[in-house]
Amino acid sequence: MMGNRTMMFLERSLSETMTLLEESRVFLARVEAGEEESLTEGRRMGFHAASMRLAARLSEVMCWLLAQKAADSGEMTPEQALSPAFALSNLDVCASAEGEEDESLPERFRGMMRQSRILYERVKRLDEQMRGDPPLALRLPEDLFDA
Repeated sequence: MMGNRTMMFLERSLSETMTLLEESRVFLARVEAGEEESLTEGRRMGFHAASMRLAARLSEVMCWLLAQKAADSGEMTPEQALSPAFALSNLDVCASAEGEEDESLPERFRGMMRQSRILYERVKRLDEQMRGDPPLALRLPEDLFDA
């Protein structure tokens, strides 16, 4: 079982991820319906690439968080939750800040991009600590809660 602080972190991160997923889904649907700032053909390609980056980050984070939650509830072992199948991947895509400062993209979207990268980095730090030698047992460093 994880400690209370670890579970608080996971629950907060799951909630944040779900909020970002819903916010991005609604925003992207509005863009496609033409209800948000219109995108020229040139801007559309960059926007779609950035949208895929956003989706990849949120998918990676959600998968990792759900695996950790399953381990805490006994649905899988901690070793299974830290197996390569649930490891964060696509680091080159997900950790990149590309698109966040692109002023041709809608400001609200750039904010979601920034938020998702910060969330990804926070979960990545915890993943690295949990996989470390020795693995993180029940404690989290204070700075994880400040990100």
